Amino acid sequence: MLRLIFWLTLIVSSHAHFDVPCSQDPQTYPRHIEHSPCFSTLIHDIFVFGDSYSDNGQRPLTREDYAANDFNTTRWSNGPVTMEYFSKLIGANLHNYANSGATINNTIASRNTGDLADQYMAFQQDGKMTAAGSTAYVFWFGVNDLHDIFVQHMEEDRARLVQDALNSLLHVMDVVYRANTGSLAARYFMVFSPPPLQYLPKLANQFNDTHTKDQLGQLVLQYNDGLRTVLVSLVDKHPDARTIFYDTHRFLSEFFIAKSPFTNLFDPCLTEAGVCADPQQHFWWDSWHLSTVTHQLIASDAVHSLHRSNE
Repeated sequence: MLRLIFWLTLIVSSHAHFDVPCSQDPQTYPRHIEHSPCFSTLIHDIFVFGDSYSDNGQRPLTREDYAANDFNTTRWSNGPVTMEYFSKLIGANLHNYANSGATINNTIASRNTGDLADQYMAFQQDGKMTAAGSTAYVFWFGVNDLHDIFVQHMEEDRARLVQDALNSLLHVMDVVYRANTGSLAARYFMVFSPPPLQYLPKLANQFNDTHTKDQLGQLVLQYNDGLRTVLVSLVDKHPDARTIFYDTHRFLSEFFIAKSPFTNLFDPCLTEAGVCADPQQHFWWDSWHLSTVTHQLIASDAVHSLHRSNE
């Protein structure tokens, strides 16, 4: 059984992120990006917990970053990541605690990077308080968790470890809910599922047989089903909690089985040889991470999901 109380007392590691106030956003975005006026939608503040798919680096992007086409010092993509686009599209402040390399629980997938518990403790230490009715807590984990569980453990142990990770996620979400009361209480929770990992260039090259890729794909689906169950369990505990499951996996899988906006779905743009000729046409930025165009497409679809949930 997980020792969750001990796990939540882990020492907080430093986290690389910067917050983006909507009304004073210092960042340069691609020119075609549209955004909502600040605080014109239901959500005014977004608190993000996750891994490199959400980590927005240590500083805002500048025009020089785009001109040099070199983003390695700021984030793991060739431009803004999903949560940066997402907050921009709905006109919200972005409070980012995501760490590159993070997992839900380092006692399950052992890593040196701070896990979700560390991110929550950093959030708690910051002491930021926003109104419950206009604040969303967003969680996007799974790429590192599932990779490590799949690679480091036997098949018969993987389902149990995935469930352990999901239990840890539910525990922290419950802690977030209980941490504040009254008008400051946490009420909106949004969870993003991981992408179809069997297409990840790093893993596609590592596992070149169909059977192994199918096993990985099934583990991802098990995890995604578990995320839905986590949200149901949270509402069972706290009936006034509002939850949104965004199915990144479903959305991106359509690109591989139907029409895609990309001419290259499988090869990373950034390799040891350098940057590809047309990054806009690549689904993957490097062997682990999504291109900024893919991040933008996810954010746009997630905004539609958010609006549908509030209809």
